[in-house]
Amino acid sequence: MTIDRRLLNWGFFFVLLGGIPLAVQQGWVALDQIGSPWRLWPLILVGVGAGLLLRRTAAEPLGGLIVAGTFGFIFGALLAGGWSFGGACSAGSGQPETIYGDSGVFEGQGASVEITFDCGDLRVVTASGRGWSLRAGDASDHAPRVEHDAGSLRIRTDDDHDVPFMSGIRRDWTVTLPTETALTFQLTANGARGEIDLSGAQVNRLQATFSGWDGDVDLTAATVGGPQFSYPALELAYNAGSSTIRMPERSTFHGVIQANAGSIDLCLPDGVGLSAAVEGTAISTNFAGSGFVGSGGSYQNPAYANATYRIDLEIHGNAASFTLNPEGGCR
Repeated sequence: MTIDRRLLNWGFFFVLLGGIPLAVQQGWVALDQIGSPWRLWPLILVGVGAGLLLRRTAAEPLGGLIVAGTFGFIFGALLAGGWSFGGACSAGSGQPETIYGDSGVFEGQGASVEITFDCGDLRVVTASGRGWSLRAGDASDHAPRVEHDAGSLRIRTDDDHDVPFMSGIRRDWTVTLPTETALTFQLTANGARGEIDLSGAQVNRLQATFSGWDGDVDLTAATVGGPQFSYPALELAYNAGSSTIRMPERSTFHGVIQANAGSIDLCLPDGVGLSAAVEGTAISTNFAGSGFVGSGGSYQNPAYANATYRIDLEIHGNAASFTLNPEGGCR
């Protein structure tokens, strides 16, 4: 009997990908025992090197198994919720001792906001009125780039001087947005942890891309989109991260959530109707066990038919898990 080496590597990867979360869920391994598996990344290079050195020998598969096992362990730990790149990125030697501040006021009924953040802790909160503000701590001597006018705000890290995930420059930002201005909000966060709390905000559209993110997105008390908009009012994409998403209590909209190697908790308020179309590779959800009706990747909760507020979600995932209203409540 011969073994296809490519299938052997994939098999080893998926065994660890599913085995690590299973071990945590069953209590065989504690989350704190997983540690920071991202630190194992040099084993990927070791595996590649071993594959080259052992080429055309009986031990040649060893290199591929090392690479597959490292990826399986890292992504399995991510699915178990035991780590995040956010902590890794913000663990550099630099501390955000230099403080910068800026503020302004939107003059119209609506405004566009764009935030790009790399490495550290990010908080987005709200305050009454039409004013916005930024309080930014930075371990370097480069202030954030801020561009604004009466109807727009753009805040970016000074990316000409460092490379995300690699510079070790730690940042600590708090951005305050107004509740009396309808917002079109675009966010990109790399190697970060924190909270996006849009309580009281009027959000026409929220588009966010998180890479290596560990944090919450709280829309509970926000007004998101509306049936008058043809586009998705909520578009969230996660690459290697974990997050809790709290859905709004009083909004009707269409949204898209995608996770690649991610662990997502979805919190749905009582009485809100939810319809979810799920597709992907190595994706797991608990919709079927949460009282939802449906099969084949299409689910709907009992409240949907008569609900005043309805949320229609497209959920896409690759090596990802989505948990609706997790046991013990959302973190």
